[in-house]
Amino acid sequence: MNEHDNSLPFDDELPGFSDIASDAEAEAEPASSPESERQQAPLADSQAESHSEDNQAYLQQNAQATSTNPFERIPAALSAAIYRDLTYGRVIGKNIYDELKSELIGNPLFTLLFNEQLHFTQLYQHLGYELVLDASGEFFYIRELLDDGLDEADENAFKTQVVLLLLGRFYSRSGRDLALLAMADVGLDENDIRQLERESEYLDILRAAKFQKGWNEALEFLVTRRFAWRVGEKRYFISDAGNAFLSRLLEAYQRREQES
Repeated sequence: MNEHDNSLPFDDELPGFSDIASDAEAEAEPASSPESERQQAPLADSQAESHSEDNQAYLQQNAQATSTNPFERIPAALSAAIYRDLTYGRVIGKNIYDELKSELIGNPLFTLLFNEQLHFTQLYQHLGYELVLDASGEFFYIRELLDDGLDEADENAFKTQVVLLLLGRFYSRSGRDLALLAMADVGLDENDIRQLERESEYLDILRAAKFQKGWNEALEFLVTRRFAWRVGEKRYFISDAGNAFLSRLLEAYQRREQES
């Protein structure tokens, strides 16, 4: 992330933030269904390995493929994994965090979506969704073509924006470069979380955004939706998707400041 002005949103009351959020292109946050809030288990390492194996098989098959039918080329297991993540309200980013290796690795689901974009775009269109590659190029998500889930999608977008902006403000006030927030070996540690929990202003804003249990609930919300990764029990860092989203929010805020 590029360096930003230390002046961040939330210097005013929360209602003023809603305008900033709408200016920051709410479509950067995926729609979700009620089921998405119930299904919160992160991708297991064994699943990631399985996806990688399936992806290798897909690449080998695709190199030798004579069929133009994508349903014959694409492994059903990978397509099903993509469907689960997207309909749970998660984003699918270029990279995923491998806890066993303690590093970011390429995400085979993203690679497959990118290589077979036309197929998946048409597939999800038939299912009532629009498949979107974020403007940053860092992640895919879906949004509903109908208006039925719009209120919930807007609420989840707002909640994501609130948490990311609060983290950005906290980091900026501590004098640290925001780029460190997206680094696995830096990010947020246990001491940072204790400091955040002592900030009554932040806790009031979280409660207004319906995070009644405070920072643990807010951070796990980001992890579930793949806008952050958990490193151990009490450490987090924001994902490439979260980083891109936060950058967009800050740019929207800075535009408003220049126009006012």
